[in-house]
Amino acid sequence: ESLSQSLLPKFLASSTAGPVCSSKAHLERYDWMVLAGACANGSTSVSEQIVPSLLSSAIDVLQKKVDVGECSPKFQCFPLMALAYLIRCGGPNVGNIFHCVSSPATTPLDVINELCLPLDQESLQDGKETAPPKQVTRQLPVGMSHLQLPDSLAKDEEMKNATIQRAHSVLPYLIEAYVCPSSTYSCDNLVAFVDQILPPLSELDEVKLYVAFPLLAAVLNGQKDIWKIVSPAAGERLLSMTTYLAQFSMSSDHDSFSRSAAASCLFAILKNEDEGGDSGGDNIQHLLDRVVYPAVTESAAYLQQTFDGACIANVEAAINFLAL
Repeated sequence: ESLSQSLLPKFLASSTAGPVCSSKAHLERYDWMVLAGACANGSTSVSEQIVPSLLSSAIDVLQKKVDVGECSPKFQCFPLMALAYLIRCGGPNVGNIFHCVSSPATTPLDVINELCLPLDQESLQDGKETAPPKQVTRQLPVGMSHLQLPDSLAKDEEMKNATIQRAHSVLPYLIEAYVCPSSTYSCDNLVAFVDQILPPLSELDEVKLYVAFPLLAAVLNGQKDIWKIVSPAAGERLLSMTTYLAQFSMSSDHDSFSRSAAASCLFAILKNEDEGGDSGGDNIQHLLDRVVYPAVTESAAYLQQTFDGACIANVEAAINFLAL
């Protein structure tokens, strides 16, 4: 045990560092293998040291407090890459601890929130005074003071694209954690997170949904017993989201990756209702009558008046959703 205590910090430090630049497409990470073996064969206390440490290191990387490596053109978060490997190869304790860790330790929700933080705000940190973030409400602002000039809109769009690009590089490794059986424990938190954002009213909301929708879809579609574990309050929230999810999935104003994940969430909800006998067919009919058909007819009417790319995209989005 004393030997493991002396070596564990060294392997943790190594696991969160990037490899030396190499021409090989894939490198074998023996430090990750050692940590996975320790989690799989050691006591629960070993995993309880490793998982929170990697989560904390992930926050550091996302806040740019450590060197993330210069040899790759893509952003890489090695702590999350290590965690994904441990969840695959380190036994069930890793997933259990990942989804059950609570404050004051770093939690998965802390990582999600950090991943959604606009990059332009992050770059202003390091001791410099920053303006307080804008408060986003579910009510549309009214008045001249809320109008944005074109340069402001362009900056928001640039911020959104940069933040999404980073999230796109990290999400595959984070999704690994939400496919494992223990992810059911995180379902309520994810549902609450998404419920606060729908419908999206800002570029920051778009970023949050880009991150949250694939994780929620992984949980809802990956675990058969999720509907037995999810709380009644979360179940009600999911049902209340169906109209928004359908509208979001059909709108060409949103990123295709987010729309696909939103549709996956929607179909998981409707499928569970149908299998459970809870009027799933009625909800599907409601979505067809109140959301899908009006969107198709409205898009077709616009297409007759103005034959442009945006109208065609709207018609295609509505028909594709109807086909699904």
